[in-house]
Amino acid sequence: MAGARYSIYVVPLTTIAYIGLPRSASNQASALLNVGRNIGGSIGISAVQAFLATRQQFYQARYTETLHPLNPAYSAGINHITHALVGRGQSQLQADHTAVGLVYQALLKQASMLAFIDCFWVLMVFVAVITPTIFFFRSGSDTGEPAKSTA
Repeated sequence: MAGARYSIYVVPLTTIAYIGLPRSASNQASALLNVGRNIGGSIGISAVQAFLATRQQFYQARYTETLHPLNPAYSAGINHITHALVGRGQSQLQADHTAVGLVYQALLKQASMLAFIDCFWVLMVFVAVITPTIFFFRSGSDTGEPAKSTA
């Protein structure tokens, strides 16, 4: 997987970063590129994690609005799970609590899955918007030749 990442991401980024640079500046460019990549990665991971947590909370709040005893679908589901648990030997009280816990656990899984789908959509749109910027970079000098070192 790391090989695919390097071939798709790192090699083109490094090539673009060195366009038009003299050889004497390559060490400094390499250092700046690595710092930018590390900082960008940290900021990107933080942003995606914050967005993921926010979307999970959003979906959890939206779904828990309908999980109350006055909702017939919720009551029927809790009763069905409770009867199944009682049939397996649990007491009625314990089965009631376990049924509510199982429904809440399923809610958390669904909220997480929807939040991950939202993150993938946002990242897909980001990549689709950023990718065309590659065509705005100049290649080498005005004559089409790579830049020559002055030292």
